[in-house]
Amino acid sequence: MSNDPAYNGDSYSRALPTVSLEGGLIFERPPSLFGRDATQTLEPRLFYTYTPYRDQSRMPVFDSGVADLSFAQLFSSNTFVGNDRIADTNQLTAAVVSRFIRPDTGIEALRLAFGQRYYFSQQRVTLPGIDNTTDRRSDLLFAASGELSPEWNFDSGLQYSLADKTFPRANIGVRHTTRDGKILNLSVRYLRESIGQFDVAWRQPVARRWMTLGRVNYSFLKSGVDPLTALPVGPGLVEGLFGVEYREDCW
Repeated sequence: MSNDPAYNGDSYSRALPTVSLEGGLIFERPPSLFGRDATQTLEPRLFYTYTPYRDQSRMPVFDSGVADLSFAQLFSSNTFVGNDRIADTNQLTAAVVSRFIRPDTGIEALRLAFGQRYYFSQQRVTLPGIDNTTDRRSDLLFAASGELSPEWNFDSGLQYSLADKTFPRANIGVRHTTRDGKILNLSVRYLRESIGQFDVAWRQPVARRWMTLGRVNYSFLKSGVDPLTALPVGPGLVEGLFGVEYREDCW
């Protein structure tokens, strides 16, 4: 059902052209990483997109929302999720990725990325109750992932606000796996005034066919509002799980 009170059952249509241009370069050099041979790449990338403005204020909104800022979204031509709104855009995304690849295995040992979006005009298409930003550039995005060892790897992402000089979003995770079935996941998720959680999950063999598994998700925010339920949140256990698993062929 539409949340637009002016919607009277009429049908609506729209036709919007979108122009996008993308280009990049790849440079390589053979340095060493932690004493091992590697191939390092430097990959600058530019993405420009233009979509003209069309008044869509009378069209109903069913399931669309504003997309979270991420590296994938930086290279999208629409700043909304869903098709109830198509954003008018005149923007350029600039990003740089550097990868360290082991030449003997092809494994990506380390990946570093940095990106930002620049707006040449203010977006006019909006969603009900949501104001568009008037900034000329987006927050800075940083990402790093890689393999610390054959058993340890990590993945992280940071968003830095140039206006507030703060980090409104951060995700950092470490994963440990072994050949005998041990798994350990450690992660921290933070979204300013909404989410602040430590997450620990494990799988630990204790006998030939027996293993324990569990998860602890703890909120460390002193106060905030859950973005999904709009309910206040505070410090405390969000989710806890403990179990015992027995494996015997197919049962």
